[in-house]
Amino acid sequence: MKPVIYQDVDGVLLQFPEWRTREWWQHYAIEGCVAAEGAKEYLEWIVEHAEVRWATAWCTRGSMNEYTATRLAKALDVSVELVMSIKNDLGWQGDKTQCINWQEHAWGQNWIWVDDEINQTEWECLEG
Repeated sequence: MKPVIYQDVDGVLLQFPEWRTREWWQHYAIEGCVAAEGAKEYLEWIVEHAEVRWATAWCTRGSMNEYTATRLAKALDVSVELVMSIKNDLGWQGDKTQCINWQEHAWGQNWIWVDDEINQTEWECLEG
């Protein structure tokens, strides 16, 4: 059984130039963002070796829409199909711990959450 990876985008797969804040990025555009070093190879590798699920504001409803997936694929230099193949059936609203399938993992499914920023509420949930 492949492990599950809950994957964030901003600050992990994409990096923000110093002159653009995270808030600017979230409200305006991908222009100016660059793929993190090795992001393309990393994403291609994890899709092959793990069950990857989005844990990102880019995708709070389970799957990425085609417009968003196209923008991300272009920034990462990967296919749109690869980006759209990653889904998270739970989706989430609020803190990202809602997109983790706790019942599945209680049954022994190994998992990891890859994120650049975990807030206090999320830490408290993880420490449980």
